[in-house]
Amino acid sequence: MNRAEKQPLLISWRPSVKEMGATVNDSCYSVEELRMITIEYLADYPEFLPTLAEWQHGEWGYIRPGDTVEARMALLQASIGRDCIPLTMVALADGKVLGSASLIRHDMDTRLELTPWLAGVFVAPEHRRQGIGPQLVRRIMAEAGKLNGPVLYIYTVHSEAFYANLGWSLLEHTAYRNQKVAIMTYQATHESR
Repeated sequence: MNRAEKQPLLISWRPSVKEMGATVNDSCYSVEELRMITIEYLADYPEFLPTLAEWQHGEWGYIRPGDTVEARMALLQASIGRDCIPLTMVALADGKVLGSASLIRHDMDTRLELTPWLAGVFVAPEHRRQGIGPQLVRRIMAEAGKLNGPVLYIYTVHSEAFYANLGWSLLEHTAYRNQKVAIMTYQATHESR
């Protein structure tokens, strides 16, 4: 790939490393070798519904016995809104989907009093550890803030530290669908609204 074809990593609503004037450690990566990544509404990219449904079913199908790829597809189809709940955001680069996250009314049928929920945070394995997951989560946090949601919830089986690093707080540990889970909250601040 020649230098003219290479693009720096840019998240659609955050400055690039070059724009921040930061120093890049060349032993980790080269700014020129990174791709342009944007976070967009799934409503604008419905062609990625089958891929997302397969990914989500593969990742979480064990939590919901009897769940199918088709059922996941229907849930995603129902969450392709904008400026309302439910909605789904996707991370994109070079015309490919890299991951997604959703804002939904309910994610635990045993805790219907809690709403809304960050759900379905997933980044394809080959694209993990590139900052995509945190960007998807932050975008959903911002979307919830725009919709005046004062508190956002998530449950996680194994990513409690990941969310804590993004400002989420533990509400409780509990059992859900034969799994030990952490229910976490994010308190929307003035800046996120």
